[in-house]
Amino acid sequence: MAAETWHSVVAAPTAEERRLEVVPLQAGHFVSRRHRIHGRRIPDDLLMLVLAGGGWYAVDGGAPQPLSAGDAVLLPAGRRHDFACDPQGGWEVLWVHFQGAWAAALARCAGFAGDRLVVRTGGDGEPAERLHAIIARISSRAPHAQLDAAVELTALLVAVKKCDCARLGEDARLIAAVERGGGLPEMAAAAGLSTFHFLRRFKRATGTTPWRYLTELRLARAKALLADPGQSVAGAAAAAGFADPAYFSRLFRRRTGQTPRDYRSTHCPLPG
Repeated sequence: MAAETWHSVVAAPTAEERRLEVVPLQAGHFVSRRHRIHGRRIPDDLLMLVLAGGGWYAVDGGAPQPLSAGDAVLLPAGRRHDFACDPQGGWEVLWVHFQGAWAAALARCAGFAGDRLVVRTGGDGEPAERLHAIIARISSRAPHAQLDAAVELTALLVAVKKCDCARLGEDARLIAAVERGGGLPEMAAAAGLSTFHFLRRFKRATGTTPWRYLTELRLARAKALLADPGQSVAGAAAAAGFADPAYFSRLFRRRTGQTPRDYRSTHCPLPG
């Protein structure tokens, strides 16, 4: 491991650029044997890619989970997190903070679903290339730098998804079966498994149940739909897969601490 290296760049998005579906806010590159964060809670998502070495992370006071080279970990907005590198071997990490109306949905599509916060990218170099590009775009301070960085961030999440699909094989088919919806027997049949084996393998692959995964996926879709000022709350609920608007509003408030209307006014303000 090389000597300590700490480099970060902070974006300066305009008010209009903050309304983009995904907004990179800060990115950087660390090589360290003393990198440690304890008890932090931030309003944006943090994606870290371990290039070399290893360490651990924990969310909401849970048990530490190991991280090694090739791991991409998402630390979600609003949740307490801790992480640290191995003090003996250290680690090399690329990272980006981001937010936006589509941030949660894009992260979920990339493979960060439910309690599954780590995607193994293996030896694929594209995620690292995209992260370096985000740093370069923000550093340029060009008039279009924020748009370029947002495009690179979307491409990064797509690259992570490609790595995940290539690695998961059968597990990716289980996730696809759940994302198509339907009842549990239909999901299991689509995956070619009995209900018992489908539940067991899905939990092993994602760290959560099909119902919780699907609920979180639908909530992420609803958040993206609420960014459209022409879309009613009931319409967003129905389009996201919630048949009962009242249930949707209660669930949304329980999970986010805001009503759908309050979320829209806070996170998706109208232009002007």
